[in-house]
Amino acid sequence: MEHTSARNMLRAPRGRYAKESLVRSIFFLCAFLAVITTALTTGLFFVGSAPFFEKVSLSDFLFGTNWSPLINPQSYGALPLIAGTLAITFVALLVALPLGLLSAIYLSEFASHRVRKITKPI
Repeated sequence: MEHTSARNMLRAPRGRYAKESLVRSIFFLCAFLAVITTALTTGLFFVGSAPFFEKVSLSDFLFGTNWSPLINPQSYGALPLIAGTLAITFVALLVALPLGLLSAIYLSEFASHRVRKITKPI
């Protein structure tokens, strides 16, 4: 008698596996839609940029040093834009990395429970 009651205790509640299967299917659908959306976005980007790259070579675009699309002769060198983006990213890292790291150390090691409770969500 004890054997069957222990066996019944190990069984999952009715419908549990159906719910898990439904949730697993929903997660799979979301992941599949994310992959499809990314592929479509990338494809549309390449199709939309094809006319531009028929007029401007890829090397001129990537390594050109002048960006002036509105002034004749037009120039589409993206190197200044790429260099500016990298410079801004580097400066942001110089500020954010030490500030974030020191804040995390303070909150985890030195802050009181009350201060931690208030500042962690912020």
